[in-house]
Amino acid sequence: MKYSKIFLLSLLFYSCQPVSKPVKDDRTVQQLSLVKRLSMYDSLYNSEYNEIKKSELFDAEKEKLNSFILDSLKSSFHKWPVTIYKLKVEDWPSKYIDVTFMTPLGKVLDDKNPQNYSILIHAAVTFDQISVKDSLANLYNGDKVWISGNFSKRDTNQIDISSSPPEFLFNNPEIQVDLTRVSSKADK
Repeated sequence: MKYSKIFLLSLLFYSCQPVSKPVKDDRTVQQLSLVKRLSMYDSLYNSEYNEIKKSELFDAEKEKLNSFILDSLKSSFHKWPVTIYKLKVEDWPSKYIDVTFMTPLGKVLDDKNPQNYSILIHAAVTFDQISVKDSLANLYNGDKVWISGNFSKRDTNQIDISSSPPEFLFNNPEIQVDLTRVSSKADK
């Protein structure tokens, strides 16, 4: 009798616990393939302890990442779900919108430090880009949006990708892009 009461009490206790729903990952196949590459490169880089080999590995993996974006992703992205991290207007050398988006390396952004372990996607939108500018005019930091565009290249056919400090390139990269579309809802 004693055990049945304990069992019933524990059943009641556990049935009152909130049930967490599985997190839906709405990132595109293209986004997920980039995340997978970054995770693989980060793992390889962090498993090397010899500083000389680590430096060589960093350069080799950075080049592979560049080739992957140029060749496999065709230097572009389409309808990536992202979150606006920073959105502000700058006026030097001329007026433009400085916007940074985030997409997590895991399934969700970290609530306390969302910019960590995320791909930071940065764009400078001129006021001549009317459709993109008008879309951004209705948005705020923290809003979820869908973006399309092209990865920016430097003069040397290298994707404009960096991190601060440099050794965080594979777990917290900042990629420069040229936006072609921003939407506050997914167009199916």
